[in-house]
Amino acid sequence: IPANTNVGVLFEVINGKVARAAASINIVISAAAGKSCCPSGGAVLGPSLASGSVLSFSESPIFKLAVIGQSIPFAGERNTLTLTLVSNFDYYPLDGTTASITLQGLRRAAASVGPIVVTGSGSIGGACWSCVCSTATCSSVSIMSIDYGTLTLRVVGDVYADQPLVLSFQVINPRVSGVESISISSTWNSDPFTMTQVVTNDIINIPTAPIFDPKSGEAAVFALRSFQFITLAIEQS
Repeated sequence: IPANTNVGVLFEVINGKVARAAASINIVISAAAGKSCCPSGGAVLGPSLASGSVLSFSESPIFKLAVIGQSIPFAGERNTLTLTLVSNFDYYPLDGTTASITLQGLRRAAASVGPIVVTGSGSIGGACWSCVCSTATCSSVSIMSIDYGTLTLRVVGDVYADQPLVLSFQVINPRVSGVESISISSTWNSDPFTMTQVVTNDIINIPTAPIFDPKSGEAAVFALRSFQFITLAIEQS
């Protein structure tokens, strides 16, 4: 390295998962065989503190927005649930890694254990109900001892910070009304990446399905109304 010459070296690392201050980086130059009067491996330049700020970030990775709502508020009906996520980080699978998002708390829903169809986002390769995807498309799954009502989503495409990720899937509604407490988390290679956090249930909007007299709050997952006849009339001839 000639004197008074800038030399740049680029290399990639994986950031940690919790907020932290900048790391203190020291630089040491060691002798190579035949290139210095010092013994091979000996220090030519001792530890010197490098300038700059690296490996620092003020926020831990979270989902800034996590909202779920339903399409139809009737017991026993096929119901489309829509999940909207916004993260504060770029979330994508690196080469050789497995990235997934896990939704928990839908125990009262009826669905077959195994792969489940998820629509709306090309970033999700496949999904699995009460199991784990062994492949990116969930064509092969592992049935594990996880709670029934857990949906595992396999991430295969980029999910960028501050960009909504919207996806939908179908379940059968339970027979009794009761708003669920739903949570979400994410992992890389089975290692937790985000803390488990509560998903906001949509208690403000109306269901998306065309139904008679929809009401605000009925978009909340498993906020169900009982069946009734809108009109009761009889005539004689």
